[in-house]
Amino acid sequence: EGCTPGNIQLSLPYPRSIDYTLSCTLTGTAENGTDFVYIPTELTIPAGETFIEIPVIALEDGISETDETIGIII
Repeated sequence: EGCTPGNIQLSLPYPRSIDYTLSCTLTGTAENGTDFVYIPTELTIPAGETFIEIPVIALEDGISETDETIGIII
């Protein structure tokens, strides 16, 4: 508990003319939707943009746990 929110930034080297959808797999010891607010496995960088930021918001469950990790594979 006592969690601090964070962000994961996904970026492209240059803007695209159409939306750019990425499929991802979340890894680590924290469980998606249980230990933090659910992050979808398909993420889209809108046309004309070069990045998106995905908020990582921990969910306090009242259980005393050791530090947990989150990873993302694109």
